[in-house]
Amino acid sequence: MHLGKPVEAVQELKSGMRLEGARWLEPVLALAEALAQPVGVGSEDSGIRRLISAIRIGDQALQENDLEAARAALDQPVVWEAAEAQSAARLAELYLRDQAASTFHRRHALALYLQVYPPATIGYKNLSMLEPAWQQPRLKELAERARAWLDGPRLG
Repeated sequence: MHLGKPVEAVQELKSGMRLEGARWLEPVLALAEALAQPVGVGSEDSGIRRLISAIRIGDQALQENDLEAARAALDQPVVWEAAEAQSAARLAELYLRDQAASTFHRRHALALYLQVYPPATIGYKNLSMLEPAWQQPRLKELAERARAWLDGPRLG
């Protein structure tokens, strides 16, 4: 999956599932299957498929600077509850850009991201095999902007 070949990963994992004691591969297979799906496909299925679909649609909207579409894709319980670095990064980016967002939601999104970043954090979760995954330099820069906003002066 890290090689950007989720379809091949699904095939390999299904082969591995035939081995005795391979039940531990089930969640990995579910993730690989979700990653192999096109944007929007399977969004009504498992939580991981909904999460990946939300991230991919949100990414596209953020690239187009369509904050309304990004919010519609990302501001969902499956994204907030995942407490995972890649999805939390998208939420943080959205709320840093969206000047019309409430301070409460912005603080919550930024705090969530800083809770799951950096990788040294115990319990760190990261869908780094997601295409396109945000890489360390971008995640670090986002964390710096999130901290600066949270630590900055506030009026009122």
